[in-house]
Amino acid sequence: MLIDAQVHVVSPDRDRYPLDPPPVERPAWFEQWGRSVEQLLAEMDGLGIDRTVLVQPYSAYRFDNRYTVDSAARSPRFVCTCGVDAVDDPVKAARYWVSEHAARGIRLYLHLYDPEWLVTPEADGLLDELETLGVVAQLLPRPVHLPSVLRAAKKHPGLAVLVDHCAYPDLSGGAGYPNATGLFALAEAGNIRLKLSSHVFGLAREAGVALSQITEDLVRAFGASRIMWASDLTVQSRSYAEVFGDAEEACGGLPDAERAQVLGGTAERMWWPGA
Repeated sequence: MLIDAQVHVVSPDRDRYPLDPPPVERPAWFEQWGRSVEQLLAEMDGLGIDRTVLVQPYSAYRFDNRYTVDSAARSPRFVCTCGVDAVDDPVKAARYWVSEHAARGIRLYLHLYDPEWLVTPEADGLLDELETLGVVAQLLPRPVHLPSVLRAAKKHPGLAVLVDHCAYPDLSGGAGYPNATGLFALAEAGNIRLKLSSHVFGLAREAGVALSQITEDLVRAFGASRIMWASDLTVQSRSYAEVFGDAEEACGGLPDAERAQVLGGTAERMWWPGA
């Protein structure tokens, strides 16, 4: 079972699903190489990818999740994560997207907010609601947010927490990753999972770290059952085959059972429980 834990889709129908990006340098990814859900399905079939998690692309639609949820409804091969604004009645928004549109996760764009927001009473209320709803708290943090992520996860041990892109770690500095201690500290909270994405692979290459090395080190720290691969198509110009090739390279040194976890098993348990 091959599962890609993050893909963004963008509709060619700009009237039904109008773009609403924050200020970005143009032309943006969604204007150059964004895929529709139909294009994605064809590429998945070509690579043998069984399932995909469709993640709301804030940089294209902000908090208008309609195309993401409509696309996920096309096939049982998809589930979706919806984005909500943490400072605009997020509990109400989360309830709506989960109950009305079957979202399996709620994405919080922590880089938009104060690093301590996640440990405020307002955040506690939202995390309590996500646990009640039985969905994933998908977090998009930067390294500065990780102490709050760890504290929040420990305070809500029954909540499934997923950290996108390993919080864009600084993997420089040689053995032991001295500039990524906040990332590895997350291993203390057993309810935290990590998304091993193309962004992580790019940062590893910049730091002179082999893709297989960072993957093996993360598996050693967290266990393969807490790490899932994600392409982050289509925010990059590379082909699906190229980004999947990185995943195969990264997992090439793992034992077969651990490789299967990272490339599908971990995501299947989180996103398709009971399947």
